[in-house]
Amino acid sequence: MAEEENRTLRGYTRRGDLARWCRELGIRENTMYQYETGRCVPRADRAAAIASFAKVDLRWLITGEGSYDVPSP
Repeated sequence: MAEEENRTLRGYTRRGDLARWCRELGIRENTMYQYETGRCVPRADRAAAIASFAKVDLRWLITGEGSYDVPSP
């Protein structure tokens, strides 16, 4: 649970507000909340879109492991 809370704090709350994220990603706020709280899991394409928008590493977003920074090419 602590890692989920940590991911939430470094997720959309760090980069902008939830309403703006949802609007730009085409995701309902309730759906994003369910992703953040672990009540449901996004499809792979949606998870990739969220990671790209948030500028975080996809592996970190999904598992909480490693660095949240996007790896350098």
